[in-house]
Amino acid sequence: MKQNFTLARGLSLLFLVLLSFTTSTHAQVSLQFSNPTLVSGTAGMLGATYKFPDVTANTDAYVTIENIVGGAVLKDIDNTSVGYYNAWQPTVGGPGTYGSSYIKWDVEFKDKSGQSKNLTEVDATGVDIDGDGARVREFTMTNGQTAYAVPTQIPTALTISSEADTDNVNGTDASPLNLKALGPVANRTDIDTLSQDVRIDYIFLNVKGFKFYTGSEVDSNGNTGGVSTDRYHSIYFQKITGIFNVLPITYQRLNAIAKENIVNLTWQSDAEVQNGHFEIEKGYTTDAFHTVAVVMGAESQNGTLGEYSFRDDASDNASHNTIYYRLKIVDASGSFSYSQAVSVKFSQTTISHATVSVYPNPYMDKVNISFDSQEAGTAQIALCNASGMVVKKVQQQVTSGANQFTLGDLQGQGAGIYFLNVVVNGKIISSNKLMKP
Repeated sequence: MKQNFTLARGLSLLFLVLLSFTTSTHAQVSLQFSNPTLVSGTAGMLGATYKFPDVTANTDAYVTIENIVGGAVLKDIDNTSVGYYNAWQPTVGGPGTYGSSYIKWDVEFKDKSGQSKNLTEVDATGVDIDGDGARVREFTMTNGQTAYAVPTQIPTALTISSEADTDNVNGTDASPLNLKALGPVANRTDIDTLSQDVRIDYIFLNVKGFKFYTGSEVDSNGNTGGVSTDRYHSIYFQKITGIFNVLPITYQRLNAIAKENIVNLTWQSDAEVQNGHFEIEKGYTTDAFHTVAVVMGAESQNGTLGEYSFRDDASDNASHNTIYYRLKIVDASGSFSYSQAVSVKFSQTTISHATVSVYPNPYMDKVNISFDSQEAGTAQIALCNASGMVVKKVQQQVTSGANQFTLGDLQGQGAGIYFLNVVVNGKIISSNKLMKP
């Protein structure tokens, strides 16, 4: 699960997840952050609150800028041009001078009536907490966590410390101490969950929300040149921490059964639980998959076989005729292989049919999209690479009848195969395969 970026900045990936696979008794829930709207305050300023609707069933998330320290600047509340669409991906800039800067976030969960809602377990895993290779170190920090964990396969490169909570500006912090993970100056060219030395999992139990910090430190270490101050962060919804042994892992019998709009996946492994992990990948064609969950251990044991399962109840399942699933089977050494893809089919009654014209193909710097819509509403146009990652996304209002849009600024993309998906009012109307020479 890698994403290469040619941006002249360090990248930090934070995975905020609800525990999906565990042998404990905690509830198994998934979260999805997308389509934020400013509901109060001034965008990017202290006190601004953004609403992420329907992060899980009957639950919204409200994200407030509680504090801005050291000249930090919010460049984008949710940058979906790279990374993962279902993640919350803020871009935070710094002043370009020596010292520390950060934004402190207050994340709250509420039901549809606006009342606080308790979640049994939340895991926030920081991946690729690194630097710019010269002077900048990224960091994450939390308040009120129950515990934390780092992978043990190799020594961690993070500096983990407890610090006095000096900015409890609203008097709502759960603890007088913050837990901080400071990354190295060294830069990781890829975002990779297997970069275990720059990864940490913060664990929250029975919370209605939490405090999270995204920031960076600029060292005065004698290095000269520009300072990479814009730090890209992504808060995604998978649990990926665990203890690995370097042993092979195999699987048996991946099955997918659809009932109404829910897909239940089951499979077995003839290896021990801690031999590695499975990444569940989902796609709407057999050429483009994206990761929707990571499974660390079996739910039960049947003799020498571990029993695994995953429930996919994504709200847009019924918007697709066919959905494909496969397993990425990863051992602790980093080697991986894929299972054979399986598919499920849904009724076509929820699909909004339209003739979509996409040109030019191959394309260079832009793609034109034209179609006749059966209804007015909102269209989401997403360009994905061959790995299923969204590399460009726009949202447009459509009218009943003829519509035409342009997806521009594509000249920086690498050569290869891409897929353009057009969704109107939550219903997919087209998925087109494109070439970038």
